[in-house]
Amino acid sequence: MSKFILSKGGCKSKDSDLYAFCLGRPVTDIKIKSLGKDSKNLNKKITSVTLLGSTAKPEWRQEDDALIIKNDFKMPVEEVPVLGFKIEFR
Repeated sequence: MSKFILSKGGCKSKDSDLYAFCLGRPVTDIKIKSLGKDSKNLNKKITSVTLLGSTAKPEWRQEDDALIIKNDFKMPVEEVPVLGFKIEFR
């Protein structure tokens, strides 16, 4: 798994949604440790993960130690190596 999003990305919240950004094209799956089921920072269940600027639905899973977003999608804009994800909670 990659720590890519943690070292070269960031998160921003708006209302009850969270937006996570990854700078550059990841070479492995994206792992966000702060969004694991056992995280002390998280008190809601993740209900969906959307790739911004794309109709593709990324495959994801929430494990005890991290949210994993599978790196099997096409970059929304190849010339702009930035990924944005909208993470929704219940």
